[in-house]
Amino acid sequence: MTYKSIAITDGEESRLKDILSSFDLLDLSFTTETNIDFSHIDADLIIIEEIKTISSINILNLLFELRKNFSGLIWLLSTKYEEKNEILYYKMGVDGISYTDRSFELIHLQLTNALNRNLKKSTNSSNISKGKVPSLKLNPINSSVHKEDGKEILLTRSEYNLLNLLMENLNNTVTYEEMLSVIWNDDKRSNKYKISNLIFHLRSKVENDLKKPKYIKTVRSKGYMLKTY
Repeated sequence: MTYKSIAITDGEESRLKDILSSFDLLDLSFTTETNIDFSHIDADLIIIEEIKTISSINILNLLFELRKNFSGLIWLLSTKYEEKNEILYYKMGVDGISYTDRSFELIHLQLTNALNRNLKKSTNSSNISKGKVPSLKLNPINSSVHKEDGKEILLTRSEYNLLNLLMENLNNTVTYEEMLSVIWNDDKRSNKYKISNLIFHLRSKVENDLKKPKYIKTVRSKGYMLKTY
């Protein structure tokens, strides 16, 4: 299987062609155009190369437009690690960042794992034959969630990460340990109260009736689940 991919880069200075030329997993096309109508793009992956001719401002504008109209993976290829920029890119919705000084094999593995995982997640969602998928839509740009009635609710970073984790595991139990590991990089059982407290605050924002939660279900002694209904 191959994934349709678009690389936004510069023809003269690009290292993407060298890095990805032997990557058979991608059905890749290149463009130097940054003013693209992303609402009509049919692709699984968009890779943006951070080079001199594509400034960080242009990249941020691209990311803003992409996250409004593009549902595939967004990846960035950068020449060097700068924590400030990396945090900003992730806040704007980038799914992953690779660096040109790393081996081709490492970059290929990063993309392969992300693409396969995204395909599995999409397949699982499309295979749900019973029940209605919760009408909650996350907005990574400002860490908010849109409810069924269209109302936008701002979430804390921890609330956003937790809801995103539950969405990625729709109809499957996410254990306390998994939540602690993903959200706080902590798997100690003694910290389960953190999850309970966070779930309470999250439910108070997305549920209409806290006594009869519609979306987030408790799985006794194990964790929580985001269910179809």
